[in-house]
Amino acid sequence: CTCTRMNIRNDENEHHAAATRRLQSTSSQSGYEVSVLYEGHRDSIFVQPTETILAALERSTTSISKKGNLNNLPHDCRRGNCLTCSGRIQDGAKSVRQDETTFLSEEARKEGFLLLCSSFVMGDGLSIELGRKEDAWKINYQDRFQSEETQRIGAEASAKMMRQIAELNPERWLARTERSLGDTEEL
Repeated sequence: CTCTRMNIRNDENEHHAAATRRLQSTSSQSGYEVSVLYEGHRDSIFVQPTETILAALERSTTSISKKGNLNNLPHDCRRGNCLTCSGRIQDGAKSVRQDETTFLSEEARKEGFLLLCSSFVMGDGLSIELGRKEDAWKINYQDRFQSEETQRIGAEASAKMMRQIAELNPERWLARTERSLGDTEEL
């Protein structure tokens, strides 16, 4: 539906406009130089305090973009929902502000990942590696669900569900339990 697409675009515009207003009230208008590494090529871009790193990359005329590499830089939603534009901070973590409302997990942030579409430069000395989507996805959607704590929570949830099902049908539970006990006595 066209109405839905228009609402999504309006939401995107409002999201970025609010972020821009917050930045304008807290930062200088001069901008910052950021070192970027992409597909083995390193260069620098100039990022204004009121623009996202992705926006600065799109308008840049670096040696990386002249080689066509930045044209292949993955990005999709521009809202921090898809993780497609993930990068990793190599140096200067205190020089970047990330929008906290994105889908990037706290674990991924602690590992130095950021989303180019919703990250703003706040100082000098930032160096990032672009094109790290697979690594961010792995941390966000795989690694953090394989921790001992997550395994424990999963086992507790399974046990609780089994108990609740057994309480709904005690006769069936009793028959299964007796059958199970009979199987162990034969061993």
